[in-house]
Amino acid sequence: RGVVDRIIGRFEKGFVEKLTQKRLIGREAEYPVVWPDGNAADVRLLLKELHKKDLQDFTPMFEELPCRLLGSEKQLAGLRSPDKKLEIVLEVGWGTVEVITGPFGDLNELKTAHEDAMRFVVHAAARLGMKVLGSGLQPRTRPSKELTMIDPYTSP
Repeated sequence: RGVVDRIIGRFEKGFVEKLTQKRLIGREAEYPVVWPDGNAADVRLLLKELHKKDLQDFTPMFEELPCRLLGSEKQLAGLRSPDKKLEIVLEVGWGTVEVITGPFGDLNELKTAHEDAMRFVVHAAARLGMKVLGSGLQPRTRPSKELTMIDPYTSP
């Protein structure tokens, strides 16, 4: 068998004939965050603001984030709710926030949780003078390894 057939077989095995439990649904949504002039904002500042003023009961998540200015010490990279159904995290460097909601039993629960989370994110960003973008808009800041932590010109 060829490689493609093996991949297809592995994929097909992931689907059971009969469900033994109710399926759940979650969402991962990414939003660029910018300053009023359109340049990328630092989402690490947004996470600190959220944890300090809005989401004190959330568990901070840390990771090694290499940065020329701050060194490579462990940095705040996200916040997780006590029930583990909401995470607000850095995505692809420090210019994008990702809001991860779920899993939930239905779309209405998911919608409510996502909209509640976005209210926190948008209000905290506004307090810092940041804007959270949607609709596929991108910051004016040119792509760089420092912004995304990957080389945008050589990465696949």
